Amino acid sequence: MTREIKMAAPLMERQIGDSKPFALPATSGFEPIATGRSVVTDCAADAWDESDKQALTDLRDTFGDDLVDAYESDLRHAAHWLIETHLRAEWRNRDFLVTFADSANSGADGVTYAVPADEVCHQVWQAAADAITDKDLVLEAALGHVFPLGTELERHRAALIYRLNEWAEGESCERAEQQLEGIRAAVENAKTREQLIAISNSFA
Repeated sequence: MTREIKMAAPLMERQIGDSKPFALPATSGFEPIATGRSVVTDCAADAWDESDKQALTDLRDTFGDDLVDAYESDLRHAAHWLIETHLRAEWRNRDFLVTFADSANSGADGVTYAVPADEVCHQVWQAAADAITDKDLVLEAALGHVFPLGTELERHRAALIYRLNEWAEGESCERAEQQLEGIRAAVENAKTREQLIAISNSFA
């Protein structure tokens, strides 16, 4: 798999297999970045899918394979979204900026550039994947009603948010989005189970 990198410097080196490194001229018309950092084109989906997924393993250990398998597509989609932030941080730690494409095989503008070593890419991918917890996955996928993690209050909140979203989609009176957002904010800010019950009764 190819990851690509735009370099602001005039010449870049690339090494394939056991061959000797060779220089590549910078693409004409490419504007140097103000920070002086190079830009790597990465793919969030590749980063998650090609890494060890400890967060998913933790969910399997807690809830079993069957339940996780039933919702793995939702969890995977959530991970693809979550990992972007961690990829930005990991590449920045290595003095790169990053852009994202649907595949790491082509840059955002379709131009092929020299790539970092595979070892570096996989180190970045794994570090970013390791930064995602099982709770992060569950919350991002809105599956707290399926995988009850956290305190009792957090579990009640997750279940109520799920019910609210279902209710909003089927609400025949089409309440204003501003009103729905107000209810969601009240759910997020509730400090007790009793407050959550009162909110639930307001739209049940």
